[in-house]
Amino acid sequence: MSAWSKNKERNDRIVQLFQELGSTRLVADKVGMSVSMIGHILNKRGIPTPRTGRRHNPYAACDLHSAKVLEMCEAGYNLSQIARVVGTKNEEVKKFLRRNGVTKEFPKATYGEKHYAWKGRLLDKDGYVLIHCKGHPNARKHTHYIFEHRLVVEADLGRYLLPTEVIHHLDGDKQNNSVENLQVFQSNGEHLAVDLAGRCPKWTPQGKERIRKALLQRWSDWRTSNQNESEDGALPCI
Repeated sequence: MSAWSKNKERNDRIVQLFQELGSTRLVADKVGMSVSMIGHILNKRGIPTPRTGRRHNPYAACDLHSAKVLEMCEAGYNLSQIARVVGTKNEEVKKFLRRNGVTKEFPKATYGEKHYAWKGRLLDKDGYVLIHCKGHPNARKHTHYIFEHRLVVEADLGRYLLPTEVIHHLDGDKQNNSVENLQVFQSNGEHLAVDLAGRCPKWTPQGKERIRKALLQRWSDWRTSNQNESEDGALPCI
């Protein structure tokens, strides 16, 4: 079979499906093509699509499947599920239902404990516990999460922690956020001085090389400075 015959057969099937389903989106899902390509094929055959007629009838998809929309609404499906089946948008389904006297409120986006996927406290990649706390001035900008250990200390102190203040877990367990296990430091430098006391840092070879170069540079600068002082007439120390 030639390529022309295959394309004609495919296009005939698309036209037939569109006449049955009445939606370019549903036809696209059926044949595995883009919505714009389906519309292009139909327009070449002189068949108007809901997309070209929306300015006159924005509820075309819902009107074509009105019984299905109302049936799914009664069964408890949400707007997204109904819109996907009939091949339109959530807002178009909602407007259609309002036009047909359906005034029930559909569930809106929820967060935190009200969200269907809520599993309680969350752990970040470092093992610290995160709590959803919308409205907290120091919460993460888009997710509204904050470290649980900081919330516990703030509740104990009766004030918000400063961004520079650091919390230390005394027993080393990042998930043990009882107030007795938490200690406040004014800066990360103070925290590291206590946390790393008596421990050998796990420096990488690259880090060790940078430290070595920095020490050599400091020693070179010190020698140059002493030489300059001697040339200026300063007496050397004996």
